[in-house]
Amino acid sequence: MGTIGQGWEEPVTLSETKDDLPLFPVHCFPAAVREYITALSENTQTSIDMAAVVALGTLAVAAQRRYRIEGNSGYYEPLNLYVLLVAEPGERKSSIMQNFVRFLNDYEEKHHIRLYADDCSSEALTTLLAENDGLMAVISAEGSIFDIIAGRYTGQKVNLDVWLKGHCGDEIRVDRKNRDAEYVHNPRLTTLLAVQPSVLEDVMENRVMNGRGLVARFLVAIPASRIGKRIFLSQAVPESAVNGFRLVLESIFLDGKDEEIRTIRLSGEAQTAIESYFMENEKLLADRSNVMKEWLAKNVGAVLRIAGILHLAGGKDDRELLSGETMRGAAEIGKYFYAHAKYAYEVMDNGNTLKMAELVLSKLKQTGKSQTTRRELFRACRGSYFKQVADIKPILDMLEEYGYIRQETVARAGTNRASEVIFISPYLYGRKGQ
Repeated sequence: MGTIGQGWEEPVTLSETKDDLPLFPVHCFPAAVREYITALSENTQTSIDMAAVVALGTLAVAAQRRYRIEGNSGYYEPLNLYVLLVAEPGERKSSIMQNFVRFLNDYEEKHHIRLYADDCSSEALTTLLAENDGLMAVISAEGSIFDIIAGRYTGQKVNLDVWLKGHCGDEIRVDRKNRDAEYVHNPRLTTLLAVQPSVLEDVMENRVMNGRGLVARFLVAIPASRIGKRIFLSQAVPESAVNGFRLVLESIFLDGKDEEIRTIRLSGEAQTAIESYFMENEKLLADRSNVMKEWLAKNVGAVLRIAGILHLAGGKDDRELLSGETMRGAAEIGKYFYAHAKYAYEVMDNGNTLKMAELVLSKLKQTGKSQTTRRELFRACRGSYFKQVADIKPILDMLEEYGYIRQETVARAGTNRASEVIFISPYLYGRKGQ
């Protein structure tokens, strides 16, 4: 037993935390968009990711109206997006959303059109699409939209058709008794939602939403919190930054006012960049056990859509080929969303193994000791996850496999009874093994 506590190697990372996730690559946006995002983030003292992903969704509302992008010969993607921002209460999600929605409100009032809805049923959304040339956005800072989709307020079955078809542009035909038929030839729906982590967990656990691919359509962002590091007297957003973003948004709206759908095409350099991204994604898809395979199946298409939005936000249109630089920027944003979606699938999915392991690790760290017993640890962790001592054993086996602990059965001095001792890696306290 003399070697116990010595020769520890650095443990394998159990899981990423929000703090480990990449920051949104804001440098991929054109200067005017980047300036407003940065200023708003500092003014609200929020993660820059929050303003960045909401800006992307807001730009999609404008870009989806009259543009599409050609990824390959005969393969087109519309420019609408489904974006899901996940943050705890008190993170000022609503404030960020309101700062972007005001641009849409101003444009609606000025041009007498309807651009978006808040919480609405699937049936009401179908009607809105039919009444607005197939164009609509759903923008909400409340998680109740998923309850509405699931029919929890109406007692109806889950109705995902409009949400699924609104993302890919498949035609919608609805015939009802005592009502006019509704037909939407080419729906383009952008969905921009800000929810709490508990809502994401509920959605991930919903077999219908997950099984039919609604979750896979969302670009998920889970920013690290700035709570505890914020200041009270922050800088106001310069009027020049506000006007700069407004001009970008309005130029996309106004450029796409005609009825014809315009096609953005790729330069040779852009084609090379998206082909490289496709091959990387294909390797991930080759693993049939990958729980993200449906999300990955839409990943390349999402990057093409983002590229089209960046192209338009940079003041370009269909008369100019999309550059390699823009496509590389879109790919970088795609990798950001992949990292965040991976975290959501692995950590916030319906399996609680990682959550239980993280709970046990936190309790081990709180002891400050080099060893404890299984029974002592169980008493510290007892609750919804662990009802009896035996419940904690599979998690301890997992932590031992990852290199955080060693389990030993040690005879108690002066008795014939054995005690199950847990030796704790010094790495858990920030110290290297000896």
